[in-house]
Amino acid sequence: EGLGFGQLMLSGLLAGIPAAALVTPMDVVKTRWQAVGGMDKYKDPMDVLQRSVQEEGMEVLMTGWGARVLRVSPQLAINLAMFEILGS
Repeated sequence: EGLGFGQLMLSGLLAGIPAAALVTPMDVVKTRWQAVGGMDKYKDPMDVLQRSVQEEGMEVLMTGWGARVLRVSPQLAINLAMFEILGS
């Protein structure tokens, strides 16, 4: 017998933490590139990355990671649990 619903939810929740944190730097660059005036301000995504780090330090790349974890982790928990339950 497999994992129970609670175990599946916890597994998805815990998997969501590193998943959300690892994509945060790319999401910061994407958001700044897509923001109003971003494409006028920066040449390309690498320019966004370089200038952001230069002007604000490495910590800028983790801006918003907490909110992203709070949004993504529950979503992954539900997705994993439903996939395993409905796929069985």
